[in-house]
Amino acid sequence: MKPDIHLVGLFTLLCSQVLTIGATQSLEILRDLWGTPHVFAAAEADGFFGLGYAAAEDRLLQMELIRRKAAGRLAEAFGPEWVDSDREARIAGHFAYPRPSPPHVAFTAPRARRLDRARRGARAHPVR
Repeated sequence: MKPDIHLVGLFTLLCSQVLTIGATQSLEILRDLWGTPHVFAAAEADGFFGLGYAAAEDRLLQMELIRRKAAGRLAEAFGPEWVDSDREARIAGHFAYPRPSPPHVAFTAPRARRLDRARRGARAHPVR
């Protein structure tokens, strides 16, 4: 999927990307001169999908490193010097025993659906 380039206003360059995979309706991600994503969607669910996709475009490596750190699997990628860190993460059990959310962060059904759409958007990003 090749992005389209638009010249908007004076000296403002926007990069446009129209996503069709995973979106149920219209979804467009525009990037301004500083690379900040602006997500425009016809449906809220598609907006969260685009948000996850844009986050993966910008932070895929960071997301992968955080996932590996929490799972205790950094040594697989970076060598034996990370074994102690992995051992501590596995003892902490971030992946083994999910903690219940505090009452002020209750996951209602709509919130869970939004987070799920953002997760799907991040996973839909092709690794380059």
